[in-house]
Amino acid sequence: MFDGSLRGDAPPRLPAGATLTPTGADRDGEAGLRIETSDPVHRRVASWPGLRVEVLRTTGTAPQLTTLRSPVTCLALTEVLTRSDGETCIGDAHSSALKRVVDRISVIPPGHRFTASAVPTGPTCSTYVHIDGDRPGWAEAFGDARERLQPILYGEHDGLLATALRLKHLVEGEEAGGALYAEALATVLLMDLLQPTQEPQAPSRPARGGLSRWQHRRVCAHIDEHLAQEIRLAELAGLAGLSLFHFCRAFRTTAGVSPYRYIMIRRIERAKELLLDPALSVTEVGERVGYPDSSHFSTAFRKIASVSPSAFRKTY
Repeated sequence: MFDGSLRGDAPPRLPAGATLTPTGADRDGEAGLRIETSDPVHRRVASWPGLRVEVLRTTGTAPQLTTLRSPVTCLALTEVLTRSDGETCIGDAHSSALKRVVDRISVIPPGHRFTASAVPTGPTCSTYVHIDGDRPGWAEAFGDARERLQPILYGEHDGLLATALRLKHLVEGEEAGGALYAEALATVLLMDLLQPTQEPQAPSRPARGGLSRWQHRRVCAHIDEHLAQEIRLAELAGLAGLSLFHFCRAFRTTAGVSPYRYIMIRRIERAKELLLDPALSVTEVGERVGYPDSSHFSTAFRKIASVSPSAFRKTY
């Protein structure tokens, strides 16, 4: 069924500081990622010290098999996968035969085998982020927490999703940044994985009485795009086509937190990334995530991260 072929697209415009792995010649890749299908596979790969990001896209409907056994931690973002048949597994204990997977996160600890078979019914897009936790700096910061990392298959985690998408956009040239920015994003991923403030949740169907998928994605995208500005609940309700009362109730049902709390979490997640840039002061970081008053920023940051922005910066 599978002929083992892999065809890469033309070399992409790479972000500064990244190196390109030839897409057509390296079927397995340094991190052991392989996809077998008779359809063309569009593959973009960028590497920095301790970090490798691979974006795989297919547009055909031929059967495909993706396999991975990485010596380092791998986070897999399945942005879109629709299949009439197939199964995804991590080792022998985690499996899923979901037919439609959108914006789901899988965590593959070092040495675990990941396989995904599919007869796709449309385009697919997945991003694989390989992070070497033994890299100097990360090893000291996270210590033994790396050894306690457990497999997660098609989980839901807003912070991991947002950061993985930024890395994908960086590789595809849709977001500006160089090696320092890529390292900052990888550090945030490790923090969310190893010292989480939000545990990844198992995939679920939209809760009854909650937002539909399109409403949830539209509202969350708007929030992420306007973190530096005032975000009014009435505006979010309008995007979802609901009254303010029904929106707040539906959002809490879907997200598990109030809209206000969710906005705060997203602002602090973004602040964590910005604090890794030594060129920005704590006050500037606060302003960029919607807290022009530094004392209010410190209070909000401590509520979510349990430490002050300054203490967080010293640690990481």
